[in-house]
Amino acid sequence: MVQEPGLLDELERRVEEAERKFQAADLDLRLKELEAARQRQVCKGNQQFIFKKVISQMFHPIVKIQATWLSRYSSDLIELRLELERLEDISKSLPLECWNTIRLEP
Repeated sequence: MVQEPGLLDELERRVEEAERKFQAADLDLRLKELEAARQRQVCKGNQQFIFKKVISQMFHPIVKIQATWLSRYSSDLIELRLELERLEDISKSLPLECWNTIRLEP
């Protein structure tokens, strides 16, 4: 195995420099902080999911009632429109003027 003179010393110097930079950057602490922040986000997301689920369970009966009301109102509206059409048909079939000339009161 042929080695270049000083190569091993150069590599050792670069490793030591990288370790100093690593320690200066305090990456271990930053990594722990990021992991803790990520865990808080996961917990927050779970809390939001649970909150949404509880809210939907609370309002489910109200939504069902409102859906029933809406269905009734829709059917009432359809009936009223049909009644209006029938009244319009009756109105169209009646004469516009009254031709009865009989006097009803003296």
